[in-house]
Amino acid sequence: MKLNDEELHVVAQMFGLTGHDAQSQAIELMKRFGLDQIMVTCGEAGAWHMNKNGKCEVGAKNTTTKLVDTVGAGDGFAAVCMLGSLQQWPIATTLERANAFAAAICEIRGAIPDHADFYEPFTREWEG
Repeated sequence: MKLNDEELHVVAQMFGLTGHDAQSQAIELMKRFGLDQIMVTCGEAGAWHMNKNGKCEVGAKNTTTKLVDTVGAGDGFAAVCMLGSLQQWPIATTLERANAFAAAICEIRGAIPDHADFYEPFTREWEG
């Protein structure tokens, strides 16, 4: 599951999760719905991942240099997380790459870049 910190708060209220912080709420949510993992984005504070055993990894902070539009950032983050899972990247690498990609999306207007060359630096770096 991927959600942002605000969505986690809303879901916690909606389902009456009793945890007093985001990570305990994430654990309770995973147990209640049989989830293996949760990725939570926190805007410029970065993102974190928790597995079903309660192990939490925190990713790099947001690297956005020029915020233009946040539309598509969450979807971009999720897409890179799925790629990381398929490619079996370590969680720390996945968080770093997903956050960098989402930050780059925030630097353009709209969810989709005007040119495919937008993706080139990412695909070149991630090939290895």
